[in-house]
Amino acid sequence: MPLESNGILPTPLSRMLYPTKGYFPPPPKILVDMGARPPYTPKNLGGRTMARRKNEHLTPLELEVMHVLWETGAANVQTVQQHLKRELAYTTVQTMLNILYRKGKVKRTLKDRAYFYRPTVSRRQVASLHVGDMVDRLFGGSAESLVMSLLETKHLTPQKLARLNKLVKESQEESDEIN
Repeated sequence: MPLESNGILPTPLSRMLYPTKGYFPPPPKILVDMGARPPYTPKNLGGRTMARRKNEHLTPLELEVMHVLWETGAANVQTVQQHLKRELAYTTVQTMLNILYRKGKVKRTLKDRAYFYRPTVSRRQVASLHVGDMVDRLFGGSAESLVMSLLETKHLTPQKLARLNKLVKESQEESDEIN
């Protein structure tokens, strides 16, 4: 076999690494079961991308930040950081507020080169969402089972139970007036 001008014995690999005039390596073989898949990347392991579910629920830290906003009203990152019960870095609070903004739980307005955040959901809305989810997941959708569990674990005292009965009666009277 004749040597190429660079002194290397011509092989398919050497031709790919050191191409000469007029030489084009053959195209890669396409396997039948491959189809048109995107390449493997860290975000695309296994060839499939998974869309992130938009999580409506708030993490414990997000709830802490929301409690500050519910108490203070519109606030910038520094104000939220100062009102939190534990010490967190400025950037951590900023990240949490940005996550809440992306989730649609807060709105922000730019004032003097600083964003001011204000809640777009009320405590009642958040509590309703979390309690509803808890009732569905832990008690099979039965609110009665939740109340029985509270009674059994002594979280519901007779005074609190009397207050709840009063609220239930008032709610029934209001619905009777509407109908």
